[in-house]
Amino acid sequence: MRPYGSPNTLEKRRRRAIALLAQGLNVSEVARRVQASVGSVHQWQQMWAHGGEAALAAKPAPGRPRKLTEPQGEQLRHLLLQGGKAYGFPNEIWTLKRIATVIWREFGVHYHPSHVWKVLRSWHWSCQVPERHAIQRDKWPAIKKAHSLGAHLAFLDESGFLPIPTRRRTWAPKGQTPIIFYNYQHNRLSALATLTVSPKRQHMGVYVCFQPANLTAMHLAAFLWELLHHVRGHVILLWDRGSIHKGPAIAAVRRAYPRLHIEEFPAYAPELNPVEQLWNDFKGHMANSLPRDTRDIRRRLQANTRRVRSSQAKLRSFILASALPSPP
Repeated sequence: MRPYGSPNTLEKRRRRAIALLAQGLNVSEVARRVQASVGSVHQWQQMWAHGGEAALAAKPAPGRPRKLTEPQGEQLRHLLLQGGKAYGFPNEIWTLKRIATVIWREFGVHYHPSHVWKVLRSWHWSCQVPERHAIQRDKWPAIKKAHSLGAHLAFLDESGFLPIPTRRRTWAPKGQTPIIFYNYQHNRLSALATLTVSPKRQHMGVYVCFQPANLTAMHLAAFLWELLHHVRGHVILLWDRGSIHKGPAIAAVRRAYPRLHIEEFPAYAPELNPVEQLWNDFKGHMANSLPRDTRDIRRRLQANTRRVRSSQAKLRSFILASALPSPP
């Protein structure tokens, strides 16, 4: 069995053994000091006697020859860059098993799936978690409708905030994990927010409402009454398919305001709603803090609302950071 260590490390051990023999130590003592067998020290001694210093030089092991030639490897890389669908798989994702299948079909070379990663690593590919994008994400018909009506766009979403602080990475001495002390409470402050975009100037607005109780359709209806009192003209409201977005209270608002047009985001696609970015911003600014109670949370959220409301660039960044498709 080949001893443990790189070729250079093993060469240094052989040279040290010869140096110790030159000092007059016996073979057994040299073997003990360099942690080798007596037979190996005898062999090195004979190699040095017949070939000198060159005989002790490192001889890197050639290793197993590559199964794929360089042209084949380049051809495989181009095949994979076309995506899994181009090769007949149901999606674009490449797994090691799929790549092993492609290698066998194209080149007749068998690779065990657990060894395929060595080929990928030579291309500087890495194992990654794919992002999820909803298939039904084209909401531009609603936005085209907004242009034709001269309507405001309004994105609405709900969230909740607890006194338990959100944690973010911070710096501390190695081995001394920082500790955030907080009051263990389960009081919750519910929040509603709408980002609006005016039809002509593309001016951004934000409207926020906080409730100490869980949000219901009645809370949402009251919020919509207030929103429509401030926003004139047609309004196209985009929200998810939550249960509180339905019911008699919401229907009453829609009957009272025919200028309100409601569109729904596709299911399981929260990344489409720019209000999600607003919540992320709020929670990021409150991270690692110690809110005393829900009133303290409300004060902090109101301060954050004033902060983002004063910056059109900040509000626009929420739109740009969402996964809404670009207009054609």
